[in-house]
Amino acid sequence: MVDRTVQAAVANVLRDEYESQFSDGSHGFRPQRGCRTAINQALKYANEGYTYAIDLDLRKFFDTVNHSKMLQVLYKTIKDH
Repeated sequence: MVDRTVQAAVANVLRDEYESQFSDGSHGFRPQRGCRTAINQALKYANEGYTYAIDLDLRKFFDTVNHSKMLQVLYKTIKDH
């Protein structure tokens, strides 16, 4: 129970800090976003004349992230909450 509480608190801080930097086209694991918003955005683009779409799932991507570098970036950008 304590682990999940701490993880949720950290996730909230990180989301608040980085949400403005995320791509508008990113819909996974974001508040008020998901499959419906992704479909609506794809339909909007289709109506604007776009004819191609890419569905991307980066399996095991986190396994390839340089964790030392990631922690350095987090350390520099996260304020003391």
